[in-house]
Amino acid sequence: MFRTATLALVMALASAAAFSTETVPAGAPAYYDILVDTLHADDRNAMKGWEERMRAQLEAVAADPMDAEIAVWAEEIRALLDAERVPIVDEAGLLGDWKVRSMQVDDLGAFVYSWFPARVFREARALVFDKDSGSQRHRGLMALEPEHRYYFFAGALYYGYEQERMYSAHMGEDAPNANRAMDAIARVYKLGSDHFMMAFAPDEGRYRLYEIRR
Repeated sequence: MFRTATLALVMALASAAAFSTETVPAGAPAYYDILVDTLHADDRNAMKGWEERMRAQLEAVAADPMDAEIAVWAEEIRALLDAERVPIVDEAGLLGDWKVRSMQVDDLGAFVYSWFPARVFREARALVFDKDSGSQRHRGLMALEPEHRYYFFAGALYYGYEQERMYSAHMGEDAPNANRAMDAIARVYKLGSDHFMMAFAPDEGRYRLYEIRR
């Protein structure tokens, strides 16, 4: 059901979506531009300054870590942020099954959670990120940024007891589970072979990363 709905959504977002990536007609707009154009206005700059703000919060936590475990987690998060980010030359490298763990920083400290399965698959011109396990779950569409620095993600958060949802602007007006407050914007950076970092837009002083590995 989700796969069918997602395909319909991708088709609606891009008239060229019926073609594979290799056969998109000349002159067709980049899928990145199409996806960004669907965003709510206040999400267009949601990622601005995310890293500087997250690092500042992490420094505050590290200066007063509350306990030893939080101090260790803060160092793990810092190490992920410090990892070299490499250009993305092949979208096929993100397809398939993955394991994902959430890293979070807020006024209460720094926290690193367990690994959970996730997957990335292609629907027409879009890549779909689908983490449908654990208590906090994400689904959404991704497109490669024109300079190949990262993938852009527009999706939504939902909890294990809820029906899955997508970015609210990508759901029908009558969708019972569409929820603007649960929309999620992120960038996905490549750190190395089979290693990615998904950085979400800050949410009122709360910061979240996904570490993604095979």
